[in-house]
Amino acid sequence: MPEIDTDVALEHFAKNALSWLRSEDAATGDPPIPSHRALTQLVAYGLGSDVAVQVHFLDRVVTHPLQKIVGYALLGMGYYSGDEVILTTEEREFHFLELRPQVFTVKPNAKSNDAWADFALSLRMVSGYDDEGNPSGPVSQLFVLCDLEDSYEKDRAQLKREQQAEKRLRASGVDVVRFSKSEIWADPMRCADKAYGLMLADVRRRSLTETS
Repeated sequence: MPEIDTDVALEHFAKNALSWLRSEDAATGDPPIPSHRALTQLVAYGLGSDVAVQVHFLDRVVTHPLQKIVGYALLGMGYYSGDEVILTTEEREFHFLELRPQVFTVKPNAKSNDAWADFALSLRMVSGYDDEGNPSGPVSQLFVLCDLEDSYEKDRAQLKREQQAEKRLRASGVDVVRFSKSEIWADPMRCADKAYGLMLADVRRRSLTETS
């Protein structure tokens, strides 16, 4: 297979994963989990074993198909932007040191201030490294919430619980972005681009503040 540009491949991968999720299994009526085909695509496009390991681990720790596709798209945005991409949980961290100018971290199933977020993101603009080799520099953080149902499908009690949880997350001092089921189905890469863009603008502001 000829070489394919990583940026194009990741976007193609995310869109294909969405189409796999949309095709319902005839027997159960449930969307199939695209794990094996997704990983096959990644390897086939020559994106390297590091990427495949991260996607495989994301597949294991994120259970709902809608959350998976957002996770795929977020990782894709990090690769697309040329960042050093880290996938982390409480137990493990998949970190492949590349010394890139920015470090993008994706943490699924994150808890803060007694509330859960589907993903906790951070984007660091690297200005140097400490004695242990850890990057330093301004950092932006963001919580991502994925609505598994559109608002018209929810009752008042559920909406109230979600609003309270979002309020607790914001009280921790980190911004929150919420994507509806319809937004995710329509274009997961656009959702990821929005989340990444919010952090990129914020980290650039922070960098200017630190240098002024």
